[in-house]
Amino acid sequence: MVLNAIAVTPGYADSAVATATYTLRVPTPTFSPAGGTYSTPQSVAIQDAIPGVPIYYTTDGSAPTETSISYNGPVTISKTTTLMAIAAQSGWSDSTVRSASYTIRQQLPATPAFSPRSGTYTTAQMVTLTDSTSGAAIYYTTDGSTPTTSSAQFLTPIPVSQTTTIKALASLGGVSSAVASSAYTLRVGTPLLSRSGGTYTSAQSVIISDSTPGATIFYTTNGSTPTTSSTPYDNTAIPVNQTTTIKAIAVLSGWSNSNTVSAAYTLKVPAPTFSLAAGTYTGAQSVTISDALAGARIYYTVNGSTPTTSSTLYTGAVSISRSRTLRAIAASTGWSNSSVTSASYTIH
Repeated sequence: MVLNAIAVTPGYADSAVATATYTLRVPTPTFSPAGGTYSTPQSVAIQDAIPGVPIYYTTDGSAPTETSISYNGPVTISKTTTLMAIAAQSGWSDSTVRSASYTIRQQLPATPAFSPRSGTYTTAQMVTLTDSTSGAAIYYTTDGSTPTTSSAQFLTPIPVSQTTTIKALASLGGVSSAVASSAYTLRVGTPLLSRSGGTYTSAQSVIISDSTPGATIFYTTNGSTPTTSSTPYDNTAIPVNQTTTIKAIAVLSGWSNSNTVSAAYTLKVPAPTFSLAAGTYTGAQSVTISDALAGARIYYTVNGSTPTTSSTLYTGAVSISRSRTLRAIAASTGWSNSSVTSASYTIH
């Protein structure tokens, strides 16, 4: 209000007018707790030195007026916010604005964990997601995209039946964890050969199998690296009737190709056999040479030298009319030469 006054007394002229303006302003509100940085949501009480005075506030950074939100109880601050307030009373000037900034830095939920971990597997997997933050919900994707709280929520193990990258986050109270990522490479199991590589003295047959259901097997028999353009395996035995290297891979859509299995089969002609055992005999002898491999060619010497395919070709019984050492080998196309059979005959 404006107060005006004069002084009067008989015999005197009235005094000049004294005037004074008195402005009553409502005290500025106070906040509890004060502005600052916090790790959890805050409940802020607003008070004024004049009990019961109406208080108005904003949380969007705008200046409060008597049309702003009327204070009726503590204000919940769950994210970084600037709180502003005034107090107003009829016949008084509104208070000055109280302003405080609250920075909420909530602790993030723990990053989700995967079981099994990322890696290369030869069987389909069931992946479980866990989080060490109690009450946190887990959200995930399987297409490589970044998950949000709108993504699929983890409730049951995730089937991984082809090469997949799972990404996941945990969320609690509107706050999300960092994104975790786990890549699962499904590789077809390496094919299995029914017979190990090695040296054999008879023709062999090899069956190829694979532990991954539905996988297609491709193979070569010339030592080259198999691809999906190689011969597809039709589940029948592969005949090995000469020295051969079999290589095979297995493939399945959505999976990485298997490792290559390789086995070398060396077919060695059986050593020839003599019809007459080494020893001492009276009179000339006739020795027949034979071999267990049908069609094998036999070469021999009678002078003790090591036979080769340039030695005498066996065509009939060998006559031993004096002391001799008979040696022989057998050979067949595509097979390794046999070992040498040797027998010494003493003729009296």
